[in-house]
Amino acid sequence: MKKISTGTIALWSLSLFSFISATASIGDEELGISTVVVMCAIAIWLGFWGYIKHKKYKTEQSCTPHEHAVSKTEARTNVLIWIRQVHDCARILQTTTDPYVFFSRFDTLVELTTKLAFASNAGYIKLTNNIDINLLLALSNDRVEPINDFIKRAYFKACEDSESLKTVNGKENKLSSFFESMNPYTDKMEPFNVTFLQELQNGADKIFNETPITEKHFDLMDGHEFEHFCADLLMKDGFSKAEVTVGSGDHGVDILAEKDGITYAIQCKRSSSNIGNKAVQEIFSGKEFYKRHIGVVMTNQFFTSSAKEAAGRTGIVLWDREKIDSLLDIMQEV
Repeated sequence: MKKISTGTIALWSLSLFSFISATASIGDEELGISTVVVMCAIAIWLGFWGYIKHKKYKTEQSCTPHEHAVSKTEARTNVLIWIRQVHDCARILQTTTDPYVFFSRFDTLVELTTKLAFASNAGYIKLTNNIDINLLLALSNDRVEPINDFIKRAYFKACEDSESLKTVNGKENKLSSFFESMNPYTDKMEPFNVTFLQELQNGADKIFNETPITEKHFDLMDGHEFEHFCADLLMKDGFSKAEVTVGSGDHGVDILAEKDGITYAIQCKRSSSNIGNKAVQEIFSGKEFYKRHIGVVMTNQFFTSSAKEAAGRTGIVLWDREKIDSLLDIMQEV
């Protein structure tokens, strides 16, 4: 059933009453023909006025939900402010990677564009040609695409930030923080957005949990991760034993290993620069303490000339980056 405003009903009732009165008075000689004409004119005018109010009422009812309805005074007072805020929101939504900022501004954009659409369709304001309010309204109501664009942009930013971190754990924690920051806003997303976010998280988990160790990884590990990485490489190379020692009181020895009846004391040095003779001196003492046949310094870098000289005098074996590369080749073949 079509809705009709109270004012329209009153006008049409007056119009009908005037028309009936005019019709009934046609034969009344006391009133005269001019009076009847005037009464008919009033009836027509009231009917037309009622029709105009009815059309305006229908426009107001169809252009927006009631909670976004605005008065003519409010619209004309705030139209420039609303337009500026719409542009600001649209700019921020295209650049921000903060979920709180994005979803709060998105809600503001929806509210403002709906108000502008209501005021424009009701004839309260006239927007310039460069403001396509219907397009803005359609974009604000279609949540899937802009939210997906935001998720991708924020995820790529988190990935870029994680690249600056030195350890695998640090990288993983950075991405985990990103997904945790999104969780409070899933109720503001469409089902498609939530599914897309879950697929990204599953992909990230797969990268960290299932991807084989690569050269890039060992350069970014912390010291403890590098020790376990080296022990794993040795086991792949045929060592029957490669155990990481307890951190404190290890006398400079990180791995106790054995292969073909020969025992090893190994110090692992994950570093961003070449290794000096201090590491050689430490592993020499550690080899003697653990009574091992061979002492080894293993690093992701190379050795200084003084370290090579000290190793030659003490019989310490030096395994540099090239040794790790060769062990990685063996891992890939296994």
